[in-house]
Parts: sequence; C-alpha cells; structure tokens
Amino acid sequence: TIGFSAAYWSAQIVGEGKDIVVETDELKIIFTDTTAISETEVKPGWETNKTFTVENKSDDVYYYNIGIENLVNTFVLDFLKYKITSEDGGYNMDNYASVPKSEEARKEILEEGIKIEKDKKHTYTIEFKYEESNSDQSEDMGKILSGNLMIEEGHGPILVKDFGETLYPNAEKRTTFNTVLSESKIYYEDGAYTEDLEKDGKGDRVYYFTGNPDNWVSFAGFYWRIIRTNEDGGLRLLYAGEASYKGNTTEGYIGGTNKTYQYNDKYDNTAYVGYMYGDSGSLTNIRGNSQDSTVKTEIDSWYETNIYGKNDSSSNRYDDYVSKTAIYCNDRSNDDWSTGTMYYAAAQRISTWASSYGGVTSDTNFRPSFKCGVKSDGEMHTDSKDETERKKDLFTASNSKDIGNEKLTYPVALITADEIVYAGGKAGTNAPNAYYYLNSNGQSITGTNYWWTMSPCRFYSGYAYVFSVRGSAGNPGYLVNSYVSNSSNVVRPVLSLKSCVTLTGKGAWDDPYIPGIDETCAQAEN
Repeated sequence: TIGFSAAYWSAQIVGEGKDIVVETDELKIIFTDTTAISETEVKPGWETNKTFTVENKSDDVYYYNIGIENLVNTFVLDFLKYKITSEDGGYNMDNYASVPKSEEARKEILEEGIKIEKDKKHTYTIEFKYEESNSDQSEDMGKILSGNLMIEEGHGPILVKDFGETLYPNAEKRTTFNTVLSESKIYYEDGAYTEDLEKDGKGDRVYYFTGNPDNWVSFAGFYWRIIRTNEDGGLRLLYAGEASYKGNTTEGYIGGTNKTYQYNDKYDNTAYVGYMYGDSGSLTNIRGNSQDSTVKTEIDSWYETNIYGKNDSSSNRYDDYVSKTAIYCNDRSNDDWSTGTMYYAAAQRISTWASSYGGVTSDTNFRPSFKCGVKSDGEMHTDSKDETERKKDLFTASNSKDIGNEKLTYPVALITADEIVYAGGKAGTNAPNAYYYLNSNGQSITGTNYWWTMSPCRFYSGYAYVFSVRGSAGNPGYLVNSYVSNSSNVVRPVLSLKSCVTLTGKGAWDDPYIPGIDETCAQAEN
C-alpha cells in the first residue's frame, strides 16, 4: 500500500520506506512513490503522481481490483480529483473523477475486475490534483484525506446463478415491510415466501434490491433494472427504455411516447384480473387460462419483434439469453373468493385495504411474498393448497422444473405488487427514491404515466382492479390500484436472464452489466 493522510498524499509505506515489492505465487505488485508531498502543498493547483505495476505470475488469467483502504475524505467541494492510466493493457480512465467522500474510514473500489493475462505486466500512474477555480475554495481548508492505495483479487465475468452469493455475501434478511426504503441495499428472502424448486421443504434463496442501487443492465438494445434473482437461478429485469438513453429517459416503457394500453378490454368479471383467464363462474374456471389479456397480447407482440426476432453480434437470438423456467405470479388466490366484493391475496398481504376481507389489519403485519398463494403469516390460502390449482397462477414458458403452467407464448410478463414492496415501495405511499420509479437522472422514468403490475387487487362495484404504479404527478412511485380497462397506463415488460448467462460491467448506468452467452447456454432452457 501507499499511504496518504492529513490533507496530503504521503510518501510513506508502513515498515518499508518509499519502495516496496509485494509478491505471492499468483501476483507481484511493485509500488513506487515518486514524489514526497508536504501538507502545505495541498492548495489550488496542487498535483502529484503515484506509480505501480501489477504482474501476473500465475498459470492463468487473473482479475484484480484497484481501490483505497480506510478512506477518509472530508473535503466538501468537488475539486479533489484522480485519474488512473496505463500504457500496457491495464485500466485507463479518459477523464478525471472526484475522489470519493467519506466521513468514516471505509474501503472504496476505484475499478474492479481488471483482467491481466499470464506473464503480463500492467504499469500504472495514478494522478491526484486539487483543481483551481475562480469560485471560493476556502471551505476545503483544514479538511482531511487519508487512506491507502490497495490491490486485491477481483473476479471476471459472473455467472447469473452466482450473482447474489458472489457480489453480496453479507446480504441480510429483511423482517419489516411497513416503511418505504430509500437505502440502496440488497437483501435476501427464503423460506415460506419463496418457491421451493429444490423440493427440500424450504423456499429457495432470492436476492433483491431496494433503494436506487447500481442495478442497471444493457441487453437487446434496451436498458433494464435488476429486480431480483429467481428461484431457478435466473435474474429478473424490469424494462427501462432504449439503451441509447442510458437510462436517462421519461419513456421507460414500450410503444413510443405516451403509448398506453389497457390491462384488459373487459372489466365486469373477476376473470379479467388474469394475465390469462378462462370462463367465468368459479375460480377454477377463471384459472383455465384459455384467453390472453389485452396487456399480454401487447407484451408478446413487443417481445416477438424486439427480443425473439433479433440477434446479438454472435448470431444468437436475444431470446436465447432468456429463462424459460422463470415464474411470473398472477396471484388470484383468496380464501373468501366470490363474485361479490373481494380482495385478492396480494392486497391482503401488503395493504390494509383488505382488512375487512381477510387482509392484514395493521401496517406492522405487511408481508410480501415471492411465492404465489401465500398469506401474510406465511400460510397458504385454502384455494392454493391444491398445487394443481395454484400452478395455474404461476405463469411460465416451460415446466422443466416441475412447476408452472407453461402458458406463456414468450417468457415475458410484468412485475408484481409484492416485488414493488420488496424494492422499498408501499401501497398508498410515495416512494420517490425507489429504483423502479427512477431514471438515471433521478426523475420519473415514465414521466407522469402510471404503469401496470400483474397482481390482482380487488373486484369492487362491478369492476376488476389490478395494482399499478404512479408516475411523477404528485405521488412518485406510489403503489395504487387501477381498474383493468383503464386505457391510460403504460407497460414495462419483465423478463429473466438464464442462470448460465455471464455478466460483465459494474451495474452503473454508465457502466451497466452486459450479458454474455456460450452455445451450451444458448440451447438450455435456463
């Protein structure tokens, strides 16, 4: 490491003097301090360089990260900059970036996953400077910058199936859902509230994002936000506009400017909350799924043109990347199912709206679920205990995992209301800092437009309702319900990458995850 402290970058390497060689069986790092800086020299116009080399001595490709350990940077103004350059194949920055700020010591990775081939060497210069400005810079007098430059082992492309465990080994399990979450964080869920595809008597682990994290993906000419990992090992994505906008759009929906769609063109029967539906008369009949909803027809058409019908640069169809076993929950279960006023399972789990109809009576009892047919207490609804019946609400393109209804023409659907709550939203409450609402510029990604989920909410006064999310007109990220024949909502498709797909990139809007695939994965269902 090269140390720096007390508002200047020092020359000292603890215990070793100015130059040091760190050598292991796999990697050799040579740090060389080129300039000693005194603290009085940190002023407008100050600059210095640090140099080091990284050499791969292993028998294979190696990946490493460049970072700062124990970083403290209390400078207030944005004039303290750094730039990393390499002349022999290492990482290069085109422009100067701000040194990350931190009131308390922490590790900050400046670049990760840098690839170095066997027997190759990367030579680096890190330039630091405090920029001159005509504006008042006195606020930075006496501020502190300290820490140590560091190299650590990194990783190359990540398999989707390893995404959560590899990148977020310290993820926590969230236990309360009665407040809006704006913190950018990843949690996990398992047990009664996830599907048990492994058939071991407990739900498989799922990782999901809250707040506004670096969860951007560029795929098939579009940007997406990662909702969560799936029980089948896939990665679920929410549409976020054309890739050329890099997430900075207010048209993060399909069809063009202010193009709206009905969920269903009929509304006066409980059948019409279905993503697909059958004959009316009983829940069993309605779950017959013989007819497509209006929104499914539109999503299928979009997918056929933009995903199924297009190839990537290696001539694989983009459809080859998409999981056919992913489950999309259209949860029509409800113990008190009837043709009168009724609230469906999602409304019972995540709102007090259904408190008089079998739902939770207090917001402290809110409990979303990734598993269809579950009550807020983790028990199954009576009409979901028959697994054959329950599977009719589990929309899949394939049933190779022995779960799902195989009714999807294409492996694409919509987000659920439960997934909105997991992401930090709350029924009937603004969520202005939730990723599902935001574009990369911190604005509503759908402008003022509402957009559909696929979660049934209620049947009331002769109208069928499903949950939707509000745009920026006064209630940002607000989870509400809309009657299904409402023609003013936009559509944001959801699909899932296969577990065997690889990801490169960092997930930032300007450095998104990029999916990759080999021929074996292209032929797999997941």
